[in-house]
Amino acid sequence: MIPILRTLYRRYIHWPFLDRCIYRVLNLLTDMYARLRDFYFPKTFIRRSKLDMLFELYEKDAVSFFKSFIRPGMSVVDIGAHIGYYTRIASRLVGPRGRVFSFEADPENFSFLKRNTSDRLNVRIYNLAVTDRTGEIDFYHYDEKAGCHSILSNVPLDFKKRKISVTAVHLDALAKEQKLGRLDLIKMDIEGGESAALKGMEGLLRGPSRPGLLLEFAPAWIRAAGDEPLNFLRRLESYGYELFIIKRTLIPLDTKSAAGYAAHIPRTPTHYNEFIHLFCASRV
Repeated sequence: MIPILRTLYRRYIHWPFLDRCIYRVLNLLTDMYARLRDFYFPKTFIRRSKLDMLFELYEKDAVSFFKSFIRPGMSVVDIGAHIGYYTRIASRLVGPRGRVFSFEADPENFSFLKRNTSDRLNVRIYNLAVTDRTGEIDFYHYDEKAGCHSILSNVPLDFKKRKISVTAVHLDALAKEQKLGRLDLIKMDIEGGESAALKGMEGLLRGPSRPGLLLEFAPAWIRAAGDEPLNFLRRLESYGYELFIIKRTLIPLDTKSAAGYAAHIPRTPTHYNEFIHLFCASRV
């Protein structure tokens, strides 16, 4: 209904002054609803992006699978938690007996993650980059895009970036040190840092109770990290996982050649949306 009304308005009315008034009212209502939900957003977020997250429409297929997988009492790890979109959903689904461990390296995103999870007693947040080493590392912050920050300096984006320093950890060490126990699902979206992060959690991935993995797979970002996409996928299989592309249903991923994933990767002029979501299910 709304798209029809929008089309009729643009075709038969479309008065610039009225447009501005309508947009201001819509922006105000969106911000009021976000405040009611205790969901806070960076200034760079447009109304559509806010609404997509507020109504859990952002990354719809991946979120639908995420919801179907998680059960009360589970332990979920959110690596690259951004401002807390997946973390908030996981917190609701695992319930009071479950746990959510959320990692966000970027200090600005982390400030929003903190606000957006402050009332979630089952969430533990970490202002850390998850990689294959510990200590201070270089990190690249994009002022224009809150979802593009990366440990890589050479991701295929033209947005202006600035280098900062963040603290890094590898998940095997932290899980042991803090006695995280059994982990049921690891969601990871860290803009090309996935190869390094996987190396830092090989103990968990090769263990007797390996967690499911939900990953953003972006070949151009994997190459920027010095890895080959097909090798990255086969490495996941070597840990004991079966790989699936997340669409409306799970599609088995053929890793015999690059053609197995290439047909599913969107093509864009800037590489910005050239990714798919993968679910990696333990064979055992």
